[in-house]
Amino acid sequence: MEYPMQGWSKRLSREFIAAKLGYKNKITNIIVNVSSITGRAVEIIIEQPTGTNKMSAHTFQMKLGPSLIRSTFFTVEQVHDKFLFRGRGWGHGVGLCQWGAKKMAEKGSNYSEILKYYYPGTKIKTID
Repeated sequence: MEYPMQGWSKRLSREFIAAKLGYKNKITNIIVNVSSITGRAVEIIIEQPTGTNKMSAHTFQMKLGPSLIRSTFFTVEQVHDKFLFRGRGWGHGVGLCQWGAKKMAEKGSNYSEILKYYYPGTKIKTID
């Protein structure tokens, strides 16, 4: 089963991105400079004719809009005069797929079984 946000792509113009970032100069390139061990973008470099700017991938995502750049698990490439972002997920990268958890619940798993599946070794206890 494919989940609604399993994979996504978004093609955005240089002008749109520059406006969202508050840049007056043209953007010539966007590079994922640092990625996490899990493959998520951590740091972005934005190149302009006047120089380069670095920013966290999370800041970049929030400035462009989380409904456009749905997670920091993305790649970016230039396609003609636009940038093509391809990514996976729509979350925080903490390891629980909401759609997978929903499917497990529909098949009869309880919350404890779902949490143990996504977070092996987890101990659930009541706090007084």
